Amino acid sequence: MLSELDENHRLKAPDWTQRLEARLCLMFLVPYLPHPIRHMLHYRMLDFSWKEIGKRMGLSEKQAKSRFYHGVQKAYEALLRISSRRDEEEEPN
Repeated sequence: MLSELDENHRLKAPDWTQRLEARLCLMFLVPYLPHPIRHMLHYRMLDFSWKEIGKRMGLSEKQAKSRFYHGVQKAYEALLRISSRRDEEEEPN
């Protein structure tokens, strides 16, 4: 009986590690985002749709989405470059 109860009614907790990793990633990435992309991110965090964001920024839904993901990718690449430079500087010769 106890094993059946455990099997059928397992506790489901949110995956806090994923949420923490996402938050840390945002904390490190946001400073490298261009201002318009950061603005879009804030709209998304407030649950605005891509259509609403595009309208507010004078873009189509598709353009807004595309610019956002391109901007995030560029910021991520900049962050990786800086990180790899730090690693190279810290390596003993």
